[in-house]
Amino acid sequence: AVLTDKAKEVAVKSKGVEKVEKVEGEESAPVVNPTKNVATEIPWSNSLYNKLLRRYRAPRRMKREFRDTSPSRWDFWHRNAGLLSLSEWLEQSEFAGLWKSMFAHTIEGLGRHGVHTVADMILKAPVEYEKFPFSSIDRSIIEGEATLRGHIRQRYIEVDAVLKRWTVVLEGKENVTLTCSWVGTPPRGWEKWQTGAMVGFAGVVELADRLEMHNPEPIGLDGRGSGLLANYALEGIEDLEIRNLVATLLQQVLLSVQDSLPKEVLEDVGLLSLEDALREAHFPSNQNYRGRSRLAFEEIFLYHIGKRLNSKFTAINGSTNKIQHGALAHFAWVNNIELSDAQEEVLSEIRRDMLSSNPMRRLLQGDVGSGKPMVALFAALSLFDLNPKGKGKSSQKPLVVYVCNDDLSAERRFIFVEGAFKMLGIQCKLMTHKPNKAEFSILESEGGMVVVTDEILRTRLQALPNVRLVIVEEIQDFGNTIPYGYLKRSPSPDLLVFTPDPQPIHVLETVYSDFALSTVSDDERLLPQSHWVQAKDREQTYAKLHKLIEEGRQGLIIWPVVNGKDSIDIKQALQMAGAIQGRYLPDVRIAVYCSSMRKDERLKVFEEFQNKRIDVLLCTTIIEDTPSVGNTTMIIVEKAEVSNVMRLHRLRGHLSSSNYPSFCTYVVSDEASENSIGLVQQVCDEPNGFALAEWLADETDGLKLRWADQDEVKVRGEARQMAHLLSLKELRRCRWPLLNNAVRNWWSEFDTPEQNVPNRKRKRYKGRR
Repeated sequence: AVLTDKAKEVAVKSKGVEKVEKVEGEESAPVVNPTKNVATEIPWSNSLYNKLLRRYRAPRRMKREFRDTSPSRWDFWHRNAGLLSLSEWLEQSEFAGLWKSMFAHTIEGLGRHGVHTVADMILKAPVEYEKFPFSSIDRSIIEGEATLRGHIRQRYIEVDAVLKRWTVVLEGKENVTLTCSWVGTPPRGWEKWQTGAMVGFAGVVELADRLEMHNPEPIGLDGRGSGLLANYALEGIEDLEIRNLVATLLQQVLLSVQDSLPKEVLEDVGLLSLEDALREAHFPSNQNYRGRSRLAFEEIFLYHIGKRLNSKFTAINGSTNKIQHGALAHFAWVNNIELSDAQEEVLSEIRRDMLSSNPMRRLLQGDVGSGKPMVALFAALSLFDLNPKGKGKSSQKPLVVYVCNDDLSAERRFIFVEGAFKMLGIQCKLMTHKPNKAEFSILESEGGMVVVTDEILRTRLQALPNVRLVIVEEIQDFGNTIPYGYLKRSPSPDLLVFTPDPQPIHVLETVYSDFALSTVSDDERLLPQSHWVQAKDREQTYAKLHKLIEEGRQGLIIWPVVNGKDSIDIKQALQMAGAIQGRYLPDVRIAVYCSSMRKDERLKVFEEFQNKRIDVLLCTTIIEDTPSVGNTTMIIVEKAEVSNVMRLHRLRGHLSSSNYPSFCTYVVSDEASENSIGLVQQVCDEPNGFALAEWLADETDGLKLRWADQDEVKVRGEARQMAHLLSLKELRRCRWPLLNNAVRNWWSEFDTPEQNVPNRKRKRYKGRR
């Protein structure tokens, strides 16, 4: 139908028109005005009416406004309850005049702190909890702040011409009574108290004519709590006012709460329901703070679900790798290697990922000396068959790419893995230059392992079709060595990442949030006895090393690395070795190992040290990534205050595989500051690398969360694990609608820290034709 000018004008105004005009010559149909909700007549035909409906209904199907209008990160309760403003809630509630005026004053103050809705208030996390000392109602009670419990003997209201007083008399031991009175407003929970019930109050005890408390606060929601009082630290508002408001809200709103976490997650982790968690968060029943832990778990859980849904690793098909056991068994038997239970468990997780058609993206975490490089080596050897059968493309030999930060790191890791591959007859190469055509062809046909740096990986190695596993060892600049672009190829190779020392929880949640996590526990790890001495007292330390060498042991003398480079060159190292030998270690075979030496010289020196033809190795901290020598029983770290805490911890971890009781001594300069000595002392006092990492962590670099604190490492780890175990396929199919809704609303306001990953231009190779 062709609209007349008048009909067009009416159609344009049709969405919110209050006055409609009739177009002559057309039949009219009844319609409900969307603004006034009043039935009227439309001025166009039924056919034209249906066309206009289709046109104007389309934009109304958009639901983006739901998130934009939600001031809460979690829309886990009914909109009429959680998203109701506090002012509207107060108007709808039936309170006496005094309560209403008191709440109105509190709500006005909360608005200045950004707390506007019911959800905002209930999700406002207390900054701390205080508790008055518990006392008994008996003859030994004294004046002062206390928390008292007793049975209600009497309960009555006194009314005079001016005031109204609510009074409760509690009975304690030996017929001693306590009179508690409130003036102006009744205490929370008053209507629930009955004679004979047990209740508790926190306040100031006074001993005048009788034992009494004026305006004490009922503990918990209604006097039946633990006595822990939440403090919110909101300027201009008394904490008691906030606690009264929160208690009232919880009793009215919790019936509308909808839990977004799936039931199986709650049962597996043993979490409180959301209703109990909210109550426990503001009025804890004990100092386990299970309510806060549950809400912290949900924050981290929703964060990792969102990170997985928006992962850098696009959904690309991987290769199903067949796990071989011959190479592993032969290598372990010849070298008498037996993995610990923790290493076996982690290796099983890695193998399951390698068997799957989905490409593995896993982070291997563990303390120094826990054997992470050995687990990575065993994972690589699992791809190789010592007795291959068949020919052709289907029998293409797999290639493992081992990526390190720099040339020296690659060289040290090559020393570690070369022996295993060489013994098994599998090719292993160290590549510190761009591969030429011949080397490329050999890697493609022979497979094996190639140890490279990130720069070399971004050459034509990207075009190798037989890459099955990429192992990345990150020592610094975490996240920058991971070849995200390389992993977008199809089929995508498996990726295993590990760091030499543990990382704090905020790094795991930001840099490595896309990775599944495997942790090697350190229950069986034995670190050397650690202590520090000043330079003037080093003579006794070297005397102890000399004695151990006479017993047939070996040792290391380590100098620091400054700005990534050796603090001593080869000439200085030889002079120091001669001076130490002449003064402290006569008749001891000392050799030098530093980065200024040629590569073949370094390899030869370390091989002689492994074969016990050298007693003491004078080196820099670059020695930390070389293979452990079981006969080494002592490390002396000179100028220990120059190295950072985690490097000092890694150095002593070098002796965790020693065959004998071992010792680590940190020698600090006589001019070292008290702060530097304190850091060295902290290393000596704390053998746990995870605790050291969290102690050094800067909380400002982590996620900005409401309930999850930096020290809640266990809860955050469990939340991460459960989020990575959850099936994204089921999540996308909306198996858990409330969880989907919670993730969308939580991420609508959440701002993740930017990762310092450089935007590198990578060359692309189409491969051989």
